[in-house]
Amino acid sequence: MEERDLLIISILTFITVLAWIFFDAYHAYTTSTIPPELKMQIEPLNFNISLEEINELKKRVEFFPLTSTPSATKTSTPSAITR
Repeated sequence: MEERDLLIISILTFITVLAWIFFDAYHAYTTSTIPPELKMQIEPLNFNISLEEINELKKRVEFFPLTSTPSATKTSTPSAITR
């Protein structure tokens, strides 16, 4: 093989690798991997709360906690099985 043939093969290989990287990056950029349900869930929330809404919340008689504490459950004592 001549030196010129090796140079042509090297240049063509380099161009092929660059094209491969470019098209792979373009494909990754245009393809979304997030499902539509998740996209809807991660949209930013609207935190604009009017004073009327705050006053209505203050007027509530009963407030429900965000987390519930576990209630004490009655446990039975084990008994011997007789036959």
